[in-house]
Amino acid sequence: MAFVAFDLDNTLGYFDTVAPLAFFMSPEFIQNPEEGPTNPLVISKRLRTKLAHIRKELAAELLKRPDLLDAVLRPNLDDLIKPILKHGATVIIYSNTGNTLSTHLAKDMIERKYRCPGLIQLIADVFHPLRKPETTGKRGADGFRNPQKHFPVLERLLQAASNRHEPIHPDQILFVDDKTPMHPIAEAIPRGLTYIKPTAYAPRVSERQRQGILEIALGLMDRAGLLSDEEYLGSAFCFRRIHRMEGVVTLRGFPDLFSYVWKTMHKTNHPLSTWKEDTPMIQSEMRRFFRQ
Repeated sequence: MAFVAFDLDNTLGYFDTVAPLAFFMSPEFIQNPEEGPTNPLVISKRLRTKLAHIRKELAAELLKRPDLLDAVLRPNLDDLIKPILKHGATVIIYSNTGNTLSTHLAKDMIERKYRCPGLIQLIADVFHPLRKPETTGKRGADGFRNPQKHFPVLERLLQAASNRHEPIHPDQILFVDDKTPMHPIAEAIPRGLTYIKPTAYAPRVSERQRQGILEIALGLMDRAGLLSDEEYLGSAFCFRRIHRMEGVVTLRGFPDLFSYVWKTMHKTNHPLSTWKEDTPMIQSEMRRFFRQ
């Protein structure tokens, strides 16, 4: 049996531009251990259901826009996903992000694009309980968690995703992550682990693409009635304090929230160089893994 673990950002795609939309529509994100303590969120099941529907529709709408896709998904994603669909594997996302909108958007977009519902069986972001050995008390200079990934945690995540208790040998596992330097998981390569390190995907996202993504999100929110929903407009989505390195941002209503999201979308990193084609390497490594 094969097992595959994907990193998220710069590996499956570039989610920095869409990530700020979590402030609009992801209760899980604004309740996480970094965002939640100063902003308790109490909303009804009705509103949670509405927000979940909007997030699902966001994936569908982005897939309808070829002009926006390369601002989100890796152009050669086919070469990573299609071999898995052909041969079969237990697949997880193993990411250091705490942004639940990004991880679930990636899952929804991939499963819709390749018509494979349920392909990604587990999402292990930085707050996943099985990652505590990696994440407890560990923050970077920016104040956020960015832990190293280790083989014992990877194995436990794959066991959870596949509902099995027996050990998983490294030669059954494909790990895909763009990080430089490589994670300590690389120590399992001599024991058979396949570690693909693709070129980090960080495209130059145009102003038109940023605006297009935001317009899709606002259109979905409007059609769902969110922009006139009194519960939403009076909730901690719109009235909250956001702690950032540069200080505290105080939101006093939806106009402030919109302004914050728009400005944050424009603060995403602009890469110094364009993405370098790595398709032949990925194709070769995927063939080698599934033939062994």
